[in-house]
Amino acid sequence: MSLIPFKLGTPIIYIFLLSEMTLRFNYLRVVFFLLSGVDEMARVIYHDGQYKILEIGAESFVLVNTKGQYCNHAHFNKLHICHILIKMIKAKRVPHNKRLRTSARRVTTDAVYLAMIDAKMADPKDRYINPNQMPRRSAR
Repeated sequence: MSLIPFKLGTPIIYIFLLSEMTLRFNYLRVVFFLLSGVDEMARVIYHDGQYKILEIGAESFVLVNTKGQYCNHAHFNKLHICHILIKMIKAKRVPHNKRLRTSARRVTTDAVYLAMIDAKMADPKDRYINPNQMPRRSAR
């Protein structure tokens, strides 16, 4: 394995030439090692003490809890959903949506809030069915 460093501004780009077969098919694997600490793959959109929103694609966002571990993050398609979830976690309100509840459970590190979310997930709500609006069965 040969290692070829290129210097482009602050970050250093290393190109690994993996094998002769990959060279034959003109494949290069480019691995970025950013020694400056700046993440080129994601752009920080919002930072509020404990929570950070990263844009990782055109319509792809990651909500990260900076005081948590690696597993304390969640992926979203809309930016305003990230902001809504941050407000709900700070106010310790449990979301009604099942997906938002799961995301809030992943992002938070507060044990009391986790217990509230688990209690709501364990106790499903009874659904009311209006008998007058049920689909009618054909009488045979």
